[in-house]
Amino acid sequence: MAGSRWTGPKPAAALVRPDSRWSGDASGVCLLQRHFHRLTPLMPLDADASGLMVLTQDGRVWRRLSEDRDDIEQEFVVEVDGEIAPYGLQRLSHGLSYGGRALPPCKVSWQSEIRLRFAIKGVQGGQLRDMCAQVGLDVVAIRRLRIGRVALAKMPEGAWRYLRPPSARCATPCPPAPDAPLPGRNLPAAPTRSARWCRTRPPGGLRCRR
Repeated sequence: MAGSRWTGPKPAAALVRPDSRWSGDASGVCLLQRHFHRLTPLMPLDADASGLMVLTQDGRVWRRLSEDRDDIEQEFVVEVDGEIAPYGLQRLSHGLSYGGRALPPCKVSWQSEIRLRFAIKGVQGGQLRDMCAQVGLDVVAIRRLRIGRVALAKMPEGAWRYLRPPSARCATPCPPAPDAPLPGRNLPAAPTRSARWCRTRPPGGLRCRR
C-alpha cells in the first residue's frame, strides 16, 4: 500500500490512518482505533507498482484469499515503451512461460498506444514485467485496478475505505438504532498501493490505494 512509485515504497499499513480515509467511503462504518491494529496486506503488489490493495485483521480472510488467490482475477494497466514483437499480443494472452512454467491463458488488450490492460489470475511477483519483456516491451509503470469484483474506482492515491460484501451488515453501526438487531461481522475496504471479502471482528477488510 505504500506511497506512489515516485515517492518510494512504504509498508501498506502505513497508509491506513484516520486522516487518510476516503471522503467518498459510503460503508457507514464508524472509525475506531482498533481497526488499525495488526493489518495484514493480501495479494501484495510489486515494490514498484501502484494501485489497489486489500488489508485485513481476520486470519480467516487471510487464509481464504491466500488459498484462493490463483482463482481470483486481477486487472492491471501496464504502461510500456518499445515496439511489440509480431503476434506479441496473442503471445501475451497465451503462449509465454515464467519461472520455467507455461502460463495459463489471460486476457490482454491495448487500452491506448502505450498502455496494456491485463485481466489475469495467479499473477506472481515480477511476472507482468517479464511477460512484456518477452515480446519486446519495457515496462514503465504498473497499476492494479481490480481484485475480483472489488475495483479501485475513483478512490484517490493514498486513501482507503472500508470494504463490505453487499449482504454484510456494519460491524460498528453508526449510530446504532435502539431496536436494531445485533450487528453482523463486516468487512472494510483497504487503501490504494492501493485495497474485499472480509468478515472480521472489527471491519475485516480495508481497501487502499497506494
